[in-house]
Amino acid sequence: MKRILAGESIETSDYNAVKRILVRDALHASRSEELDAAVAAHLLGVEARVQASADARELAAQVRPLAINVNDLDHRARAGEAVALSSEVPELIELLREVRALLGDRTAA
Repeated sequence: MKRILAGESIETSDYNAVKRILVRDALHASRSEELDAAVAAHLLGVEARVQASADARELAAQVRPLAINVNDLDHRARAGEAVALSSEVPELIELLREVRALLGDRTAA
């Protein structure tokens, strides 16, 4: 018996073989798409973690010198030296508490 597939006439036994191949190829394509999607999602996750790490390092680079300066002011004040602080220090302290809370610092509350 003959059938027509993709515009070509083929024998029934060949038709079934071609049909199996087409189904297998379709499954393979579907699996490839799923794999591509999973790889893309993984890469996005990796990219997000890399960016978070870079942001944290940049934040640390900005905070460390500030902490050193604040500790130096504290040591000098405790040693009896005259230390002048801005009247805006309470606002700065509140802002830093908010930043710590945003970063998930449990001691900020």
